[in-house]
Amino acid sequence: MDYPLRKINNDINDIIKDYGDAKRVYYLDINPIFLDENGNLSQSVMQDLLHPNKDQYKIWADAMEPKNTALMAQNG
Repeated sequence: MDYPLRKINNDINDIIKDYGDAKRVYYLDINPIFLDENGNLSQSVMQDLLHPNKDQYKIWADAMEPKNTALMAQNG
């Protein structure tokens, strides 16, 4: 939690979460899916502790799928 890049990332997310207007801009916090049971981020998930490793993009997509599906249904 105290790793400098993670702190910067969390601070940025705290700012941008309020940019969502629930009309055209949506904010979805999927950070928890990348953390272990102790809330730690492993380098096996994100080598630089900021960007997902190649195999994590499927996990990322799966985490966004329910929200994307709901938005497409309401705007389709």
